[in-house]
Amino acid sequence: MGKATEYETKRILPRIEAILSVEEDRKCELRTWIRQRKFEDDLASFYAISE
Repeated sequence: MGKATEYETKRILPRIEAILSVEEDRKCELRTWIRQRKFEDDLASFYAISE
């Protein structure tokens, strides 16, 4: 599986936040952390199985 597209990333981040029960004021922090850590391969896999 390749890297997640920007579309896939934008669709999957709210699902990850919901699964992790992220508080509203911490969502930006989580999104930044995920993008900085380069989890595109993992995001693509998660997107594929969640669709």
